[in-house]
Amino acid sequence: MKPITILKVLVFVLAAIIIVLLGALFFYNPAKAPSGGPSGSAAPVTIATGDGTLAVSPSSLQPDMAVTSPLSLEGVVRGGGWFFEGTFPIEIVDANGMVIGSTTARAEGDWMTTGTVAWTAVLAFTPPAYSTSGLLLFKNDNPSGSTSTVRLLQVPIRFPQ
Repeated sequence: MKPITILKVLVFVLAAIIIVLLGALFFYNPAKAPSGGPSGSAAPVTIATGDGTLAVSPSSLQPDMAVTSPLSLEGVVRGGGWFFEGTFPIEIVDANGMVIGSTTARAEGDWMTTGTVAWTAVLAFTPPAYSTSGLLLFKNDNPSGSTSTVRLLQVPIRFPQ
């Protein structure tokens, strides 16, 4: 290769790197960046599956959080695999596994995508008098009934006494 050709390739590569870095700086949004400080919110509760990730926003729920009725929940699904007809079921069970409330999460957009879909739900329940702990169960809507396509996120919760 001629020295002038090598110089042209190096200039092209450096220009491409600079464009990528400038693009990253342009699209970086500090308001959406995770915060590691004490005033930042905790990470979302998530489950990753082969064909979909469910995230429950940290403003809604954290593991072992005390919950009261009605419980407002929100989150996102990335990659599909949770919705059918735009919904998926959510249950709350006591320490003995008894269902004390159930609801349906509803997609806030096109649920038939493998992209990101926001969802919301409100779960009303009667706290058990005999138990201080339980689980929130997020289940994918699985009309086929196939065990190979079951998705489940279990989040431990507490009931205030």
